[in-house]
Amino acid sequence: MARYLAEGLVGLPGVEAMFPTQANSVFVSLPPAAIEQLRERGWTFYTFIGAGGVRFVCAWNTTTELLDALLADIHESLASL
Repeated sequence: MARYLAEGLVGLPGVEAMFPTQANSVFVSLPPAAIEQLRERGWTFYTFIGAGGVRFVCAWNTTTELLDALLADIHESLASL
């Protein structure tokens, strides 16, 4: 599922991969305004990696439907910037 999410983020404006996706986490850099909007929409993720750095963690029960919803919100957040 982490690879699914990482592939969905490729090429989005303002999104940069920070590290290769190797297990269940995806590390990317996002614009601060997009991070704020995602939190306002109820998404939880880690932001301890420096300015703009976020870590999305996929659990054993993460579904493509959940990740599609996250990706849609990321798209909308980026489009509003």
